[in-house]
Amino acid sequence: MTLENIYYIGQTIAVIALIISLIFVGIQVRQSKQQTEQANRLAKAQLSEATWIAIGNFQVDWYSTPERSKFMARALLSEAPLEDHEKLRFNINLTTLFSAIELSATLKEQDLFNEALYGRNERTIAAYFKVPRVQKWWTNVGRQYFTSPFRDTVDDIARQTQRASVEKLVAKAGQGDGADQGRSFDSEGNSA
Repeated sequence: MTLENIYYIGQTIAVIALIISLIFVGIQVRQSKQQTEQANRLAKAQLSEATWIAIGNFQVDWYSTPERSKFMARALLSEAPLEDHEKLRFNINLTTLFSAIELSATLKEQDLFNEALYGRNERTIAAYFKVPRVQKWWTNVGRQYFTSPFRDTVDDIARQTQRASVEKLVAKAGQGDGADQGRSFDSEGNSA
């Protein structure tokens, strides 16, 4: 065997070793990518869950004592006037809740929040917008605290909720004794 043959054999072995090394590196990169994706999915799930739990805890805290429960029931379910300190408390409660929901919206935009859970947050907002005092709070006070994209989202939810309420009133009026037939209703559900 000549020196030249040994040289070619050595180069061939080096090329084979390099190819094998590249295959192993490729396998490791693929496994690392899969592990990273799995870790990201887990982190997203944990972050979504933690935010969702915080939002739930805010609401649970509102009713955690008889006094708090009585206040929030009066604030949400009646049109009785609130005293100044109660208005402040109501403002803080709703601002805290909406801030947590805004955080989840921001995380969702960065693909760090579970889409299905965020849908629940939007339905929570819609439920609160069925309450006239919440609508008034948002229009007069609440909007100023939030970013423009979140304000736009909440405004859309508010419009959809109000439209659904009007449609429900119109449908209910249409099922009455016939006295309402032919009457029209404005966007607030008032007879025109």
